[in-house]
Amino acid sequence: VFRRDTVVFSWPSRAGVLDYAYDRESAMWSRDALERVLDRLIEEAPGNESLVRLRSRANQAALNHDGAIADLQTVIGLAPNDLSVREGYISLLLEAKRVDEARTAVAALNERVAALGLPAADRARYCVSEALFELQEEDVERSRALFEKCLAAYPDEPNVIFPWCHFLEQMGELGRAIEILKAK
Repeated sequence: VFRRDTVVFSWPSRAGVLDYAYDRESAMWSRDALERVLDRLIEEAPGNESLVRLRSRANQAALNHDGAIADLQTVIGLAPNDLSVREGYISLLLEAKRVDEARTAVAALNERVAALGLPAADRARYCVSEALFELQEEDVERSRALFEKCLAAYPDEPNVIFPWCHFLEQMGELGRAIEILKAK
């Protein structure tokens, strides 16, 4: 039996699950009311991770990136080992075009992964994520250096080898990629 306070949030929908958009203005008024309720609840329980996550989602829905980012920073402080929160934080930073902050957050994510002692395959995947981030940001040399660092740390991990070979192919080094795959 659930014995806790319950909050219900609703807004106009024209009686259809997918018809919430018809009255955007009313929905936004309701959203503001939800934000005020969440603010008050968080004031009463500042360490309540679930409430802060919920407010972050409400801020994301309202395209209030700064509010959502601040809330996710709080959640990271409350749940530092929850890697999915860190991943969402990085995605939101990129959506807000805050690339330098995202770069720092990716490095911090990799530090946390290393500290958690995850299996090698997971550590390798996160290592490569930093190289892929730099490639996405078109910093090819930095990406190459990070890939090489990952290869040195995880030379036999498919989570490194396959993205590395794909990188080489994109860089016009298909022959080298094929040699690596044949050697493995």
